[in-house]
Amino acid sequence: MPLPMTHLSVANRLIEIGLQIKDESQFYLGANSPDAIHTRLNADRAAKNTTHLIPEDSKIHYQHEVNEEECTKTIADFLASYESSASPDFLMGYAVHILTDMYWMMLVYRRFALNYQKSAAPPQDQQKAYYTDTDIIDHIQYKTAPWRSNVWQMLQTARCPDLPNFLSATEIRGWNERNLNWHTAPENQYKFEGTPRFITQEIIVKFVVECAERINIFARQSLRQGKNPFEIVDLFYSESNQAELNRKIDEIETGTATFIVKTIEELEAMEND
Repeated sequence: MPLPMTHLSVANRLIEIGLQIKDESQFYLGANSPDAIHTRLNADRAAKNTTHLIPEDSKIHYQHEVNEEECTKTIADFLASYESSASPDFLMGYAVHILTDMYWMMLVYRRFALNYQKSAAPPQDQQKAYYTDTDIIDHIQYKTAPWRSNVWQMLQTARCPDLPNFLSATEIRGWNERNLNWHTAPENQYKFEGTPRFITQEIIVKFVVECAERINIFARQSLRQGKNPFEIVDLFYSESNQAELNRKIDEIETGTATFIVKTIEELEAMEND
């Protein structure tokens, strides 16, 4: 799945395109918190599936199949279970992480796996090749994202909630601190050397834009109506929202979408103006 800077990039993009967030520090904290399971001693795949809202009998299996309907339903169940344990903005960030993982599998990872398998002489095994590229890309985002410094300041003082029988405040805090220090730790610098081969910066930029647009569709209608985007029936799975999602996907696929996607060169030119 994508590394922390990509998750934060999607969260930032959502704010840029108008997602209404009251406490951005909680939103950004939530956007990386499902991976806090990595701080738990002897955590196994089942534990990670739990924090990523994948039931044992689920049809969701990111390596083989993506089931959007089931994914959004598990998010709705999670939100209902923990609405009294954490702020709405933290829970929104948490939901964004789960959806970002799903779209990453659909839009990036499957293509990476296919390109790796087509490679005549891959330099590493598939998992190592994947993390070689994503570590480098994550570090590039860390160094170049104009919003990164401000988000780091927010995360340094963000209050970590406790999610009973799920993730502890200590685990969430530990993962947050790990991410804040990861890119400057001397022992990690070798991971950031070289040039990504299969997953490039251009792929990440396009993914962040498209992923944020897809996620924003889930929230846009309820926000326009002045409702809380955590009202489960209205936000994640209803006939009207599903129809809107299908319409926007059709626009993307047919080239008639009205939103603008710029190339890296165009974005750099805008920054220099």
